[in-house]
Amino acid sequence: MAKPNDYADISLVDHKPQLNPGAVKHSFSDFLNHPFSILHVNIRSFHHKLPQLEFLLAELDINFSCIVISETWFSEHEYLNKFFIKGYNLFCRSRPQGGGGGVCVYVAEKFDATVADMRLEGTEAMLVRICCRGRPVCSVLPVYRTPSESPAAFLADWEACLPSLPSNSVVVGDLNFELTHKNQIDCQSLNYLRIMSSN
Repeated sequence: MAKPNDYADISLVDHKPQLNPGAVKHSFSDFLNHPFSILHVNIRSFHHKLPQLEFLLAELDINFSCIVISETWFSEHEYLNKFFIKGYNLFCRSRPQGGGGGVCVYVAEKFDATVADMRLEGTEAMLVRICCRGRPVCSVLPVYRTPSESPAAFLADWEACLPSLPSNSVVVGDLNFELTHKNQIDCQSLNYLRIMSSN
């Protein structure tokens, strides 16, 4: 098992949009020996796609520390008995009424993880704090923001919560808006989102 100080210098991985296993594996080749890695997949309904995800993971043959899935389309508690992957613990946030959106995070069993609710208007989100032997490794914030609502309320919530995020936080997900100054987001938040998010 890795030692906690192995995770002291986590660097960010560029977002890789390809889901072709060969292309993804090649893209991650520089990171195969890194002790902490994150895979994000926007799956657009997980109900019939768990076998495809398991196939992708088998083809990649990379032991990701954390797997983030956005647009699960789960209803509340639907995931509890159906969507586990061996070697991982599963955490989910769904729309209470189902019907779209939703995020879930698989965290490798070698890590300890705790989950806190995140209030970001128009999103499903949670903060997953990941530790190794009691020491913080990374805080992962998966976010799915519905495109049917204006981003203004989300941006207000985002700017309010940014100072409270742990310094080792990584935002992963689908924000569904362009990261430009015309969205009236302050420079610190804009730069943070450009670096950390996939959209």
